[in-house]
Amino acid sequence: MKTFTPILATLSGLCAVAAGTRDARRGPCSAGLSAGFVHNEFAYVAPLSRFTDLAGSFFHGEWFGGNDTTFTHTSGTDNVPGATRSGVFASDDPHLRYAANFTETLTHYAFRPGSFLHMSFRAVVSIGSLDAGTLHQDTYSETVRFESVCAGHATYITFLARTCAQSQSGAYDFAYGTHLAAALGLKATVGAAIMPGDCPVFTPYEDEECDGEDEQP
Repeated sequence: MKTFTPILATLSGLCAVAAGTRDARRGPCSAGLSAGFVHNEFAYVAPLSRFTDLAGSFFHGEWFGGNDTTFTHTSGTDNVPGATRSGVFASDDPHLRYAANFTETLTHYAFRPGSFLHMSFRAVVSIGSLDAGTLHQDTYSETVRFESVCAGHATYITFLARTCAQSQSGAYDFAYGTHLAAALGLKATVGAAIMPGDCPVFTPYEDEECDGEDEQP
């Protein structure tokens, strides 16, 4: 039986990249900002299609931003690299107040029904603010992957955010909060149970018949 990592795993990287130098995989950060990453993983007992029906469209990204995000404009063709979506995200949460305008550009999209959905996009934040100046961020990129596991009975979800921010702790709080809210929102909508680690075990119905004879005790 295959065993997976715990249902939620979190990694945050305070990359050793000085302000204005180059992160080879994500690009340079503006002066005064440094690069970092936040990686989160989730697993739920529900088929892949239940999630991709909700999250399979780049233009309909409300599931990712939740109630804090409003999309105002799209361009290009949905799910085709080069497509863009713009909007505003804002929160009055007393623990993390923020407001920003953003434009996200799809850089990669791959979908194989019954197997996986992989989506990557990068963003420019034109206006950003956070209480006490804890987060000044001008770019980020995000990779989201949904993968069918456990013979199609469960779905494994990963998020990887890469940021350019003045405060890595502020960037972590923002990215982690976004990932967690997105995953829990999908879980609630789908009605999926958390997968604790091992693949779920499904037993045959007790009233099944074999070779035309009643099943023996």
